[in-house]
Amino acid sequence: MTVEDALFARNVDTLFLLRTITDNHRLHMVRQTDTLLIHRSLAGGDDRGFRGVARVIDFGPDGAPRVETLPLQDPVNPYDLFCRGRCLTA
Repeated sequence: MTVEDALFARNVDTLFLLRTITDNHRLHMVRQTDTLLIHRSLAGGDDRGFRGVARVIDFGPDGAPRVETLPLQDPVNPYDLFCRGRCLTA
């Protein structure tokens, strides 16, 4: 399992990160990737919350289907932060 954070955006008081969590479920040919939008306080550095962006599983070359997008409850599109002119709240 690996966890990687990447800077996505910021506003006056919040830093937005895209966190990618990858897990192979102890199988060499399988990889599940979860992407989360983390909102972190610039003042205190503490995470205010997170929202799911996507969950995808790659079953490997022998999988049928090869890749499947798994459902999330109320996923968020990170680009909506810019398109709608508002930010997420915890």
